[in-house]
Amino acid sequence: MSSTATDLPPAAPSTPDKDTKAKPSMEAKSTSSKTFQYGIVEVPYQDELKSIIEEIRFGVADVNMSSLPSDELASYFNLQTKEGKQMCVMMSRQGFQVVGNSYDVRDIEDGQCYETVNALLDSLSPAYRRLFSEALTKKLQELEKDEQRLDEKAAEQKESSP
Repeated sequence: MSSTATDLPPAAPSTPDKDTKAKPSMEAKSTSSKTFQYGIVEVPYQDELKSIIEEIRFGVADVNMSSLPSDELASYFNLQTKEGKQMCVMMSRQGFQVVGNSYDVRDIEDGQCYETVNALLDSLSPAYRRLFSEALTKKLQELEKDEQRLDEKAAEQKESSP
């Protein structure tokens, strides 16, 4: 979800004194982003949701933005599990919650709220849980191979140096 920066007060506007000049920021931010202390940027839910949709696409049959209206408090997306169950999910500061039993519908008022989309899908879709575990295992194996290659390369360089 949006960063925990929402618990922090907004950064005070900086006013350069006469001895210093303000440096322009090189960061590209959405026009509706908010910057908080410590450089934490809160992005709009819809921007974050697009990223989340791409992250979970591998483990679901279908996922897309909902036509339900979004605002600064919540955004909605539709998904269909590999098992064929369709739902509408709300993303808010509280987490991820199934709010509908089909696409673009809010017909569930008291659904359980999950801290992450992975926790929600893990509890609702055995296929997602399996695919996520397989993807994680594959990624860890790739990292291990990369580390072995780096170790071998370092050993070769050590042997060839005088």
